[in-house]
Amino acid sequence: MSAVQYGSIFSLNVGPDYGGNLREIDVKTLRKIGEMIRNPVTVPVNKTINWSAFLGRHDLVFKELPAKFDNGAFLGNGLMGTMIYRDGPDRLRFELGRSDVTDHRRDNGRLPIGGMILKTAGTIKSGSLRLVLWDAEVRGEVVTDKGAIRFRAMVHFEEIQPNPEPETGEYEGIGFCNQQRVAGGAYTTAWQG
Repeated sequence: MSAVQYGSIFSLNVGPDYGGNLREIDVKTLRKIGEMIRNPVTVPVNKTINWSAFLGRHDLVFKELPAKFDNGAFLGNGLMGTMIYRDGPDRLRFELGRSDVTDHRRDNGRLPIGGMILKTAGTIKSGSLRLVLWDAEVRGEVVTDKGAIRFRAMVHFEEIQPNPEPETGEYEGIGFCNQQRVAGGAYTTAWQG
């Protein structure tokens, strides 16, 4: 807290060892900090950053199409997401999920809520994907024995009205949580014990 209060860039907690003495590493660190304070080094900083180019060096590049969900290219906006991977000799799958749809039996693991299949006319021979960080999209190419498909995918962000608070209770010894949905319908989880 004092680091923020006094405008410091860090805070260091120093304490005695079990014998009541300052540890050697703490003494060395404090001396080095004192030297840096007494003799500050000025380093020229380039404040002009080409963020697109900078982030582009860190894009996730798939030189081959991932063959399963766990290795797929991922996109998301914090609520909705998709995993993109090859799902057969002529299929590219976009598996959809939401961060608020979970399975209570497995550490609240997220559950898929659906998917879309891009079925190619020919057999997939090769392909690649690139997760473009600056544009928050996946760009891909799928090459088949009948031609090539290029695509771009993104998950749009839009403020949505949240669902109302869930109703919890018990009926004849069975606990339940009922979640009404803004768009209609409901989702109920029940348990015993």
